[in-house]
Amino acid sequence: MKCKFSCFYFLVILLTVSCEKEVTIDFNQEPKLCLNCILNPDSIITARVTASRGIETSFDFENIDDATILLYENNEFLGELTAEGNGSYSLNVKPISNNEYQIEITHPDYPGGAASTQIPRPPIVAYRFESLPEYEVWVNAFFEIQDPKSTANYYWLKPFDTNAPFIDNFNRSLDTDSKYGYVYDYYMRISDAGYDGETLSLNTIAIKGRERKFWAVDTHYDKYLKSSLKVQLNKEGELPFQEPMQIYSNIKNGYGIFGSCATTTIKQ
Repeated sequence: MKCKFSCFYFLVILLTVSCEKEVTIDFNQEPKLCLNCILNPDSIITARVTASRGIETSFDFENIDDATILLYENNEFLGELTAEGNGSYSLNVKPISNNEYQIEITHPDYPGGAASTQIPRPPIVAYRFESLPEYEVWVNAFFEIQDPKSTANYYWLKPFDTNAPFIDNFNRSLDTDSKYGYVYDYYMRISDAGYDGETLSLNTIAIKGRERKFWAVDTHYDKYLKSSLKVQLNKEGELPFQEPMQIYSNIKNGYGIFGSCATTTIKQ
């Protein structure tokens, strides 16, 4: 027995030593342009450009005011964004739902970048409200998102108490004070995967007169929002070891996001 006991600990030590591996991480990465631009049919086109920085540096991100940003609509040149200072750019044009847009950014000191997006249509949302006699300022709110068939669609909205099965649970947390025992942190994400072309029904108790927004987003902005929210929740979490997350980027040869969304606003 003593021999077996000693052999067991010798095996544990051997496995521990054999699993060790030295890894050298190079923090000296070449700076690249970081472009953030979200298109929305309700607004003129705006963008922000900074330079990336190394993970070991502590200074603020450098605004880039002398980049050249060209925008194309359905592969035809639409215009050049104008620099407005502090890394901000704009083009006095409102994009159009269902059109495709391509963006190109160049700068003499950084690699050029490019990306594309197709703007979704605003969500089609049917709704009705029922008064609650016992509550003067509250209503029972019913919403139905009419999902278009044969296309991948993603919807985001501010959270409320609901138990709809098609809501992504990646940011759901337990809350014994809520109606269903859980809440969604910051936003609710809905994908039509498995529900393509169906009516997505939601209901809740809501305050009368408030606005509620439904966002339809393209696949790039959807991935960016979900990964950004995961990073934020990891920062707020109490677990000492969290799976590292990288924020999604679709800028070729650079960083950031070029995506799109369309909004439907309902007054409760």
